[in-house]
Amino acid sequence: MKDSLDKNIQAQIERLEGVQKVLQKRVKLERELQSLSDNFMSPDFDLEARFQSNMNSFLSFYPDIYHSFLNYKLERYELRFDEEFGVNIFDTQTKKYMYAENVFKSSYLQYKRFKSEPQYIKNNFAEREEKIDRFLHTRYLKKLTKFYLEGLEEEELDKLPNTISSMLIFGIGAGSHIEAMLEEHRVKNLYLYEPHLDLFYLSLFLTDWTKILEQLNADEAQLHLSLGEAESDKELVKEIADVFIKIGRFHAAHSYIYVHYTDKILTEAVAEVTKRFHENMLGFGFYDDALMSVGHFYYNMKNSVPLLKSGPLESLKQVPVFLVANGPSLDNDIEFVRAMQNRAIIISCGSAIGALHKYQITPDFHCEMERCLITKTVIDAVDDPEYVKSINLLALNTVQPEVFPLFKRSIQAMKTGEAGTALYIQNKESNPSSLAYLNYCNPTVSNCALAFVEKMGFESVYLFGVDMGYVGSQHHSKKSIYYSTDSGSDRKLYDASGSELQVAGNFVETVNTDLIYNYSRMVIEEFLRLQPHLNVVNCSNGANIKGTQGIHSRDLPELKELDKNTIVESIFSKLTKPISDTDLKTFENNLHQEMFADLCDLIVEKFDEIPDSKDAAIAVLEEQLQRLEGFNASNVSHFNDLLRGSLLHTHSVLLNILNSYNSEQDSLQRFTEAGKIVQEYVLEMKKEYLESPFKIDLVDDSHIWIE
Repeated sequence: MKDSLDKNIQAQIERLEGVQKVLQKRVKLERELQSLSDNFMSPDFDLEARFQSNMNSFLSFYPDIYHSFLNYKLERYELRFDEEFGVNIFDTQTKKYMYAENVFKSSYLQYKRFKSEPQYIKNNFAEREEKIDRFLHTRYLKKLTKFYLEGLEEEELDKLPNTISSMLIFGIGAGSHIEAMLEEHRVKNLYLYEPHLDLFYLSLFLTDWTKILEQLNADEAQLHLSLGEAESDKELVKEIADVFIKIGRFHAAHSYIYVHYTDKILTEAVAEVTKRFHENMLGFGFYDDALMSVGHFYYNMKNSVPLLKSGPLESLKQVPVFLVANGPSLDNDIEFVRAMQNRAIIISCGSAIGALHKYQITPDFHCEMERCLITKTVIDAVDDPEYVKSINLLALNTVQPEVFPLFKRSIQAMKTGEAGTALYIQNKESNPSSLAYLNYCNPTVSNCALAFVEKMGFESVYLFGVDMGYVGSQHHSKKSIYYSTDSGSDRKLYDASGSELQVAGNFVETVNTDLIYNYSRMVIEEFLRLQPHLNVVNCSNGANIKGTQGIHSRDLPELKELDKNTIVESIFSKLTKPISDTDLKTFENNLHQEMFADLCDLIVEKFDEIPDSKDAAIAVLEEQLQRLEGFNASNVSHFNDLLRGSLLHTHSVLLNILNSYNSEQDSLQRFTEAGKIVQEYVLEMKKEYLESPFKIDLVDDSHIWIE
């Protein structure tokens, strides 16, 4: 009892000491700001001369901006002079000044506050608890993350560092805060968003853009200027995502965000960007996954699984196709699916095959996309081999080879962005241009099935159980293998407790969802935006999917009877390409194992010495990813696919380590120590690629998700 009381007292003391430390820092900052305010002297320059200088600089660096503002007319904001405070920006709409005092002093003090209390978004790395330790990636990322978190226990950066890898500034306003920041910090990647063109125009009179542009150019920094209100906050999110793709997505793992002023447009934009910032870190993939794509595709070809050819088949254009996923609303629509099963091509998606089996409905095709052996386990759980053997399979070329023989006939389709696909494309004799390549085919099987049917030529698509979320607590069809047969929900294989989002519903106001389902929904929306010829009816009582028509199955018209056998036969006869001996031989020859080993050695070598600056350390990370990008369009483009995901993960942790210490020397020392872990990881990749490049997944991890 006494020990417990002593621990509680000690915890309270530590908490109070922490509060006191924060208060002392805040008081010190306020005193410093007051001193800066009392001694501040506004710059003295000719506004018109500055405007001309800035315009000339933009003519040199960004001529489009020069021409856009050459004869610009103000609409809302204007410069005014106050006898007490000097120059300020006046909002003619609200009848208020934009700054509390003059623009220079207000902007400078705001920057100084941000410097002491910077706002940023970073990866919330946690020690990984995975029971799956068979992947190199899992083992080494766990080790790297542990090293990073142990360092945070000693000290964590609490001010703006001298070198900033990524800075997003929302609101240019007068622009003086940008000038002040760049006088004291080197920013490697700078994104500026100003929705009000008036304000950027006025900044041309007030801020030394010539100095800013020349400094960024000398530092070889990346500058992205986004001027004018974005079409939508979602478009702004995409624009920023594109920037990170260009500069290296690992920069998104730790990015500073500076909001210059309060404004409805700006506030809503920042809210949307920060809410969806995690998407910049999704879909990295990793080495083991990529190597499996090589091995699985190799053995699928060896087993003579034909490839999907590029279509579309005109005869499929008006044929209705039902994509049946395993969302909870499937139970509500199952009678309609049963009644129409001879009037539409039915494709089961992933675990929905178990529900359809229990409902005694046999789909024409089943679709799979996951590459791990667990896919076979899910299908085996149907516990009716004859039923499965009566169904045709549509699967990505990355799917585990043991899955294909379970079905009647199979078609594999090339997934873009995969090492196995890149290897095959090198074989020009196989006429790779005649094949279909699937984009937007993950993260769920619903994404994959939709990509398949579009490539084949179907244009009339109906979604059932594609909920991308759930109403209440039921997360899958009650006939799903995700529930035990005795209780229906007590022995749950899928943990719905991880859901943390609410989105607009298809037939209800909102539904619950999680990051993966929400991402899947957005991928479908983007896919449909690019494929306007598709007519997609969403009968699922789940998330609203833009680009689809939400119609209850009971309100759908009756469909016409189909000759389904003829349709299926035409797909196999007209849309498949058989595997040849040349395909296999060239695939083997295109591995280039020794060249890959040399590349790994080069990456390892770059982590041998402590960089002389933070800037040099970031340059090492950027250079390695740029080298991988350089392999694209070469005969070893699969090197990029093999290594990119893992390096993005490891470099994200390394970037956070660089931004975790007040002392730059401490940051560089810890960076170098962490680099040794990355070296071990890369050498293990090299060893595996030399010894077993055609790796397949042979481990059944079903016990992990059944527990």
